[in-house]
Amino acid sequence: MRAIVICLLLMMVSLKTDVGWATVDTEIRGEAALSTIVSDPKPRSLHVALRYVPELMARTNLGGTRELTALAAFDATWQSRIVSLDNATSDDKIEVYRLWLRYGANNFELRVGRQKLSFGSATLLRPLMWFDSIDPRDPLQITDGVNAALARFYLLNNANLWLWGLYDNEEPVGWEIVPTARETAEYGGRLQWPAGNGEIAFSYHHRRADYASLAPAAVPAPVDSRTSEDRFGLDGKWDMILGLWFEAVLSHQHDPLAGLPYRRFGSVGADYTFGVGQGLTFLVEHLFLGSSEEPLGRSSTSNYSAASLQWPWGVVDDFNLILYKDWDENELYSFLEWRRTYDRWSLHLMAFANPEEAGSSPIMPGSELLAGRGLRALVVFNH
Repeated sequence: MRAIVICLLLMMVSLKTDVGWATVDTEIRGEAALSTIVSDPKPRSLHVALRYVPELMARTNLGGTRELTALAAFDATWQSRIVSLDNATSDDKIEVYRLWLRYGANNFELRVGRQKLSFGSATLLRPLMWFDSIDPRDPLQITDGVNAALARFYLLNNANLWLWGLYDNEEPVGWEIVPTARETAEYGGRLQWPAGNGEIAFSYHHRRADYASLAPAAVPAPVDSRTSEDRFGLDGKWDMILGLWFEAVLSHQHDPLAGLPYRRFGSVGADYTFGVGQGLTFLVEHLFLGSSEEPLGRSSTSNYSAASLQWPWGVVDDFNLILYKDWDENELYSFLEWRRTYDRWSLHLMAFANPEEAGSSPIMPGSELLAGRGLRALVVFNH
């Protein structure tokens, strides 16, 4: 599928701007970022990273509301961790970041390829983080894509239906601990429906998880280590005096050997904007996680809370404070950011104070770089 998308993209780009029956518009853009992090989990270290994401998009109108779009983006990253002059490590990579082909028509779109697939009502604590790993504290909002086909239908009453299929995604995504079995397809869908002055949505996903990947190499895998998994999600969001929302997820592992085959995720949230300056927005969410033998059976529950305060200051400056609380471990995660934004440039200065084991937290996967206390500076250029 990647080869097909690349070939179609190159064909579209190679066309003249005006080919008589269609006009092809092309756009080349990119994002470059320089990041430095000084943190003090023992031993104290300096982390430096350079990242460039070039993006090529080609778009053509097929008549009426029908449109064909192709996009290719690549992630080129170099990073180094420096503990001392004689103790430094570095690595680099270049990989496909996004690569998809989209057909759009009136009330319908189909997108095929490596893409971002994200939905839900929550912001900081997201049970519906099924296919992405976006960290709200990351100004770049970096997340790996998934290889998928996504069809969306937009109905006349502002309802919409999503249908998706995934294939060849070897790494766990979102809340997944176990990767999907190789050469197996995943599928699911989502229906969003208007509900008063908001909306409510139901989501479903099915896959086969490969538990043999968790076993040591010397341990033989069961005859069939691929366990079916079904996820059911319900979420809603409403704008009243307060903004109010919730997300709830039930996951079922169809494995007779699983002691606790059901996992439950639930979050509720609210926000309000105060008339201070250009608007001071306060947001709060709470999340619980649990496992049980039955769908609604009793279980031990883990609880987390999060809050954020966003304050635009003037035309180009913004302040953002994010706090996470792990009630079981009685640990606090804190993050403060000042951001200045121009047309093409943005400057971010950040301070954080987290537990030294922050990278192992289930609510913030992959946040090892923000472990302990430290400072981060980030310069971003967009063209």
